[in-house]
Order: sequence, then C-alpha cells, then structure tokens
Amino acid sequence: LNPITTVSGQKSRLMNLGYYFGPVDENFDDAAKKGMNDFQKSQGLSVTDAMDDDTRSKLLQVHGH
Repeated sequence: LNPITTVSGQKSRLMNLGYYFGPVDENFDDAAKKGMNDFQKSQGLSVTDAMDDDTRSKLLQVHGH
C-alpha cells in the first residue's frame, strides 16, 4: 500500500474496507469523496469533505496499517 498521506493510499484503504470503488490513483474524485464521507459517517466522525487528520488516523486504525 502507498502511504496514507497519498490519495492512492487513502483510496486503497477505503477500497479494502468497502467504501470506495474506482481507480486507485492520485485523483481525489467524487467517488473518493463519497467513500471518505461514508467512512466518516460510519465511524462517527465529522463529515468534512476532506481527508483530515482525524479521518486519516481512524482509517489507519480501522484498516490496520
């Protein structure tokens, strides 16, 4: 996996958890935003439309790495 600080790393983790379906690249597209927002909602996080520090931390925790 690419680092969580990259869009492709974020997309890969969201995909592995079933929140994102699409190409794993560096484009933070609408599908990635929807997946991230769905993940934020499911984890009780604020829906921010951005991959903020809280979301990255929770994504690492839930995904496992």
